Amino acid sequence: MSVMRQLLLWGLLAPLVSIAGPDGRSSRPAGAAAFATAAVVEPEAVRQPEPLPAPKEERQSDPGDAVRHAVARVKRLGSPAFLYKRFVWCPRGIPEDVQGVSYATNLWSRAPLTVRPVDLGILVEIDLRHYAASADDREELVDLWEELAFDPRFAQLVTRDQLELLMDPVPKVRRWKRKWRGSDATGWTRLGRVVVEVDAKELVVARFNGAVPEAAGLSFLQDVTQSFAPIVECDYYVGRVLSTVKDRDGDKNTLYSTVWGGLYHEFAGIKKSQVKGRSDFDQLLIDIGVDVPMERLLARLHSDERAALLRSNVTGKPRRITWLGTSNSRLSVANGVLFFTEDVRDRDVDLGGNPVLTLQRFRPAAFEVIWTRRNGLQGFALFGGNGELLDEADITVAADHRVPAPYSPRLQAAKSCIGCHGPHDGWQPFESDLHAVARRVDVYGDESRGDFALLNRLRGQYTGLAEKPLRRAREDNALAVFYATDRFKGRKLVDTGKAAAGHIERIYFAGNYDLVDAAIAMRDLGLPTVGGAGAVLELQQAVPLAPVDDRILAALQEGLQVRRSDWLLSYQRALERSRRR
Repeated sequence: MSVMRQLLLWGLLAPLVSIAGPDGRSSRPAGAAAFATAAVVEPEAVRQPEPLPAPKEERQSDPGDAVRHAVARVKRLGSPAFLYKRFVWCPRGIPEDVQGVSYATNLWSRAPLTVRPVDLGILVEIDLRHYAASADDREELVDLWEELAFDPRFAQLVTRDQLELLMDPVPKVRRWKRKWRGSDATGWTRLGRVVVEVDAKELVVARFNGAVPEAAGLSFLQDVTQSFAPIVECDYYVGRVLSTVKDRDGDKNTLYSTVWGGLYHEFAGIKKSQVKGRSDFDQLLIDIGVDVPMERLLARLHSDERAALLRSNVTGKPRRITWLGTSNSRLSVANGVLFFTEDVRDRDVDLGGNPVLTLQRFRPAAFEVIWTRRNGLQGFALFGGNGELLDEADITVAADHRVPAPYSPRLQAAKSCIGCHGPHDGWQPFESDLHAVARRVDVYGDESRGDFALLNRLRGQYTGLAEKPLRRAREDNALAVFYATDRFKGRKLVDTGKAAAGHIERIYFAGNYDLVDAAIAMRDLGLPTVGGAGAVLELQQAVPLAPVDDRILAALQEGLQVRRSDWLLSYQRALERSRRR
């Protein structure tokens, strides 16, 4: 084995002597690591979001700055207060990011009221207790937050491919595993530690603290909060808690699902059914206060209304829209509503694939559901025709056409829903094509075949207009966003929802679709830059390369653009080297 190969191997494996167990908590936060085992409606014209605002300062803050700010906050208030508190770092230093973090947090919140996190300038402080509806929720959110421990801004990541490239065969690695028990008094109590062995071939990715944030006190924060993710970056946080795409390999985790996979369902408490014979869709309806089976409930109450469209502007295919009231929120917060679209596949061209052609035999292939959550903000979910909760829509049913080419137009909750409905304060306008058809032919009499009870039922479902409930729903959503963001960017109430949704989409687009060049890399490293072509020379001087070195960094220093995910996997090495000057 060459000397260079041995040095690279030692640099990657040396921190793995003290690595966290599957519970995500290490007995020694300093340099320790955690493992992830393989274990509705109609949009206006599609347009891309505006670019993110320019950073507030010439030099963006870096992860070390963020950790130092958090450490100072903890020492000022005292460590016992921070068992349930976490920080989100906003490196651009703009108020829109702070408000966007508040909006995103309240979107997944399970609590009955909106609570704005504490604005600390470049940091946002989130107390997880404020966003839980019960003690069980609180502990579940504590565990879920550990999924964010793989933020590349604060963690050096060692992937399975890197290990296999450097070592053959891949050995077993000793690691520490911390044991925990729940405690009503302190939340978590240490019981001790044990030494175990893990086969490195079973790993998807190992993480350990990056050198720069570690030197700034990251281990101290981890010990105070008893979390491997006491602080995460804004774009990373928003991108994961408002996405559902995971890209697992069946039931096994992948590098993508571990580091960037969507967590919206988990944080928002949208769960799959554990009861035999009950669909995931039925489970959601139970959770938001709609009795099940819904068809039996609606047949008794006759409180649902519907619209039938010959062609949806979202899918280009026929669509049915159903709406009804719910009991999921307090009346002082919002008049609870649930709207769900019923969509078909490209191949569904018979009568059962068009709700205008048949009012009773329509067979949808998928559902998009938007409803009022406890705090007045919206909830989002996608389901297959059999009621199965989906991470993303079938491409033959619907696509997210706001995604810029050439990227895959994957439609998901909640990110795609926010982008589509946000310009309308959360609720798209629509009109039923059945109203126009009914002026020419007797659509209700033809379907009821002389059954007056059924005739009245169909008329009650399809003759109503959605303008009134949509108007109230928009007002409720705008007010909820207003409370969650403290008047987003100082805007009037009527513009708050639009502005918040637009900024969330800009954050997501920048993190997933914008390419990284030398100027962006310099700002990410917390270094001042003139931008433009001069940034290439600046990066060359700031992070010098060796003959055998990081290929992503080399590409940036040659003036090429790279994907953000590739850059972030190289970020910690570049950050550490830039501070050695």
